[in-house]
Amino acid sequence: MNEVHGKHSNTPKKEEPILKGTFVSVLLVGVFIIVSWVGVYLLFILR
Repeated sequence: MNEVHGKHSNTPKKEEPILKGTFVSVLLVGVFIIVSWVGVYLLFILR
């Protein structure tokens, strides 16, 4: 029973990946999309 408990306490540490890089990448893609839409909108309005 102790072995099962010991293995169980170690598994959550391995299953939690660090997602900082993914979060930053998604933010950069989102910013790029928003800037693109604003740029196209301003081109449309200014013409």
